[in-house]
Amino acid sequence: MMQMLSPDLLDRRALALIELVDYAGKAISAPARFEGDGIRIFSKGSGRYALLEAPDFPAYTASFIPTPSVPAVGSKAPKIDILLADPHFMSRQAELKLPRNTDPVARDSADSIFQPLRITLLPTSGAPVPATAAAIRVSVVHKTNKKCVGNALVRVKSANGKFTGTALTDVSGEALVIIPYFPISFTTGAAAIEDSLAATVSVVADPQSVVLSDPAGFLFGTAPLADPDKIATQFPAPATGTSVRLSTRRTEVVKLEWNPP
Repeated sequence: MMQMLSPDLLDRRALALIELVDYAGKAISAPARFEGDGIRIFSKGSGRYALLEAPDFPAYTASFIPTPSVPAVGSKAPKIDILLADPHFMSRQAELKLPRNTDPVARDSADSIFQPLRITLLPTSGAPVPATAAAIRVSVVHKTNKKCVGNALVRVKSANGKFTGTALTDVSGEALVIIPYFPISFTTGAAAIEDSLAATVSVVADPQSVVLSDPAGFLFGTAPLADPDKIATQFPAPATGTSVRLSTRRTEVVKLEWNPP
């Protein structure tokens, strides 16, 4: 005899399968909490969550066959806050591009309902650095008033363009960029062996979401959640940056200034 464990899921359309991953693309299994108006999410384990309800989708989720024609694919972007219990990952905000494409022919496309909606959680400044990774510790201050800048997006890119990494600063203006699977040595043009690679680090921030604090008197706390993907889209990386060296043997410490646009 078959046992029906979740009858409410059998006649309703799920909006998306959300997958939380780390900077290396690995699933995050730590418990997470999702907050957002009209959002209902069901945990499926192993860092995956079924999005069952979202604002503006009552008719869409209540109808299974045929697929509703409205709203159009990707036309809605409800916001959710993702709060993780693991102190090594920063909580964040994310926009969900909905609805997903239900056409089986396009099942391999990034916006397909058959593909998980992957959301990357960035490391906190206190996260451990794997032995096989390169890392850069960054402190960001306001260019004019020298206050610490929280919710700034830090980008690192190697000179050869093969290695990149990002991180968000916390309320104290600190960030840790981790670049996974980094080689332990490199061969130069003269056939010499080096243990580091030239790179640049830069910082951008959305004036609407930054948090400024006094470096001499800030209290430990948390900054309002920001969406690193949205910041990256709205504020391209500067043409130039501060020079650093990437290596698995040592972690450079860099101080950057943020100049508001």
